[in-house]
Amino acid sequence: MGSEQVPRWWPTTPYDFVDPSKCPSCFTTLLNDPRCPTCGLALGDPRLAQLRDIGHRILGAEQQRQATLSAMRAGVAGAHAAAPSAAPIVAAPADEPPSPDARDLPAVPQAPAGMLSDLTGAAPVVPASPGPATVSASGAPVNPAASGVAASASRGQAEPAGPPRRPRRRLTVPVLLLIVGVSLVSVAAIFFLTLAWFFSSIAVRALIIAGVTLATMALAWLLRRRSLTAAAEAIAVIGVVLIGLDVWAVRANDLFGAGALRPAVYAGAGILLAGALSRAWSIASKLRAPDFAAVLALPTGLGLLVAGAVAADAAAAVVAGLLGASLGGLAHVLPAPMPSARAASDAVVERTVLAVLGVAALAGAALATWFATPQSVWGPVWWTPVILVLAGLHVFALVRPVPDPVLYVRALIAVAAVTGAVASDAAGWQLAIRSNAPFTGAFLAPVLAAAVPVALLRVPRTAASRPWLIPALAAAAAVGALSTLGTASGWFEEGGRRSSEWVPFATAAFSATGDVPVWTCAAAVAITAILLLVPTSLHAAVRVARPPVAAILLLLGALASGIPSAVVIAGVVIAVGSVIALARARGHGRPAMPGWLVAGVLGAVAGYAAGHAEPWLWLLGAATAVGLP
Repeated sequence: MGSEQVPRWWPTTPYDFVDPSKCPSCFTTLLNDPRCPTCGLALGDPRLAQLRDIGHRILGAEQQRQATLSAMRAGVAGAHAAAPSAAPIVAAPADEPPSPDARDLPAVPQAPAGMLSDLTGAAPVVPASPGPATVSASGAPVNPAASGVAASASRGQAEPAGPPRRPRRRLTVPVLLLIVGVSLVSVAAIFFLTLAWFFSSIAVRALIIAGVTLATMALAWLLRRRSLTAAAEAIAVIGVVLIGLDVWAVRANDLFGAGALRPAVYAGAGILLAGALSRAWSIASKLRAPDFAAVLALPTGLGLLVAGAVAADAAAAVVAGLLGASLGGLAHVLPAPMPSARAASDAVVERTVLAVLGVAALAGAALATWFATPQSVWGPVWWTPVILVLAGLHVFALVRPVPDPVLYVRALIAVAAVTGAVASDAAGWQLAIRSNAPFTGAFLAPVLAAAVPVALLRVPRTAASRPWLIPALAAAAAVGALSTLGTASGWFEEGGRRSSEWVPFATAAFSATGDVPVWTCAAAVAITAILLLVPTSLHAAVRVARPPVAAILLLLGALASGIPSAVVIAGVVIAVGSVIALARARGHGRPAMPGWLVAGVLGAVAGYAAGHAEPWLWLLGAATAVGLP
């Protein structure tokens, strides 16, 4: 026939049929190529999904075949020993001349026609020229393909095919040696490059900076062109390390006046340049290691450059750089070739590393904020919203359902959610330690710390929100409880000092001992109102503890003001509120709520005790205590 014959390949392992990183025709490893570099198969054909499905069925049939063979070897199929002694005689098929395209390709076995016809549901392709036939024991010719189909059908009816398992990638000895070798070479490069600054001339230093790095990049590119992918990626990792060392070396050697720049400005510009170079290198060479480095380096360098441009201190520059790195870690949700030249299903490890680095950088930035800009209140104003946005993006990227999720996804979701919750909960205290204004320390910090966990309690718990809501709520509740406890202890100490100067029936009802802490009283009222918004449907203990805790906080805030009438008024309000709550419970047929009863008693006792400052206050307090049911 005049048409050119295309060679047919058979993989060395049946798992290659379902491996998305291999060509479905010749089983060559692919790296985001539109066509297979070996056989030229177009990889954008819509029938590729159908071909993958056929591969899954082939794998399932091979697993059945191996299970049957194992059973036969174990003696399970002992009934086959009584089979007729005359076995069918199969003549070898005629050899076909190799096609011109297959001249330089290794010879691999071809798939049996019967197996393919059984799995694909199509009739087997029979050559036009008559070939040697199969002869049975009776002498009648038998069609080999038909017998193969019948045998496959009988096996399929005997044992149903189970779901094919994905091939498990193990850490082989060559890969382990590559990892060890790359680590040792990188350490050696750092050592000798540092040593060169003390014993080499400027020409040798420039040669190290330019020549060695370029040679490493060229070697990795050449190995990639030779399809030595693992070795090329290993050399590329060394190249990325050398690029980072070159950025440091230029400033250490004061080349091009780099020593005159601010450290943050040079670090940002150098990392941006290294990231751009790595990105260009990855596009030209189809290597993953420089692309991986570029994804993290570009936003990190941008954050450092902005921090250096506004003359931020070193800790603030670290915060900006870490926030940029956290933004780069979000690239694990992007499709190939960003951040990797591999398909998503075959790049779980790379995407996991990016997600871990992004979340870890976010947590590190949140921790570094406590050491940044100690004299400026603008730091918490800009980095708290950025941390919240990045934490939300990380949680959203990890919670969304994907076919191949990253590893340790629940732990990453918890860390990102906890980081965002703690950062928002403690934002008021960060402002308070940087400002002397009474508003931030006496009102904003304790109120914000109490509001965040209560706001999280109002979020509906669903299957999508539970992975991040539970750890965020636990962290925010812990911070809020510590903040409220510390604030209340301060109010108690201040109130005890001021009330010690009260004289029974000789203290002005509206006079304060010293300045009136207006923001303290406002904070007590705000925190009490926030606590009353806690949902009572959570637990029975919450319904019991909420009213007395709110009453105690309101009374302590009034006591801290040093005004006797403020304590009496707070006690009366608490007692009246408890009576109203108990009356509503009885009206709706609900059982009595002991929490409101305890709160009413606390309010009445506090009002009666503080009423001894003046006679009319005492009468008001006594009437409240007597009127409480």
